[in-house]
Amino acid sequence: MKKVFLMLVGYSLSGKNTLTSKIVKKFPKSFFVLSTRSIHDYLNTNEIFQDDYSVEGESYKLREECSDAIGNSLLTVLGKHNLSVISNSCNQVQKERKERIDTIKNLIPDLQTVILFVNPKEEVLLKRIKKEDDALREQSRKPVWEELYKKQITRMEVPTKEEADVFIEYNCENDTEVLESLGKIIN
Repeated sequence: MKKVFLMLVGYSLSGKNTLTSKIVKKFPKSFFVLSTRSIHDYLNTNEIFQDDYSVEGESYKLREECSDAIGNSLLTVLGKHNLSVISNSCNQVQKERKERIDTIKNLIPDLQTVILFVNPKEEVLLKRIKKEDDALREQSRKPVWEELYKKQITRMEVPTKEEADVFIEYNCENDTEVLESLGKIIN
């Protein structure tokens, strides 16, 4: 099996976690999943990070920086152990994506890099955002997903085919095609 670095790029709630689960199920024990959302959830258990969880909250920037630092450190260790990785995070800016790819490529030179752009129809994404914010309101919590999306759309640099060895676009309807493409890369 070839060593692969698979970077899922897309807005929050675009379907990266769902696709990651499908990939892991299709290719068991093939990847270490590096999930920014899991890192955020872990950080949020510490009271330093417990604010209103908004993109304006006092802990937002600290949580973002710590998540990046943890992710980059894990990537370095995983690369040293020659492991295939799924980086499941927004990776909104091309420079940040390049840094992650360069980090692991320097450790595993023959590594196959893949950017998988998770790009659902906007109305599908907006429906998910509304559903998640409504759930927060029902819990008497501040809705944050629409606010986060607005911040992300001002920052997002759509990935290009030149950024990795392979570029795949996932529209949340082409699961079979995406999994078949990954199978050809991995095997």
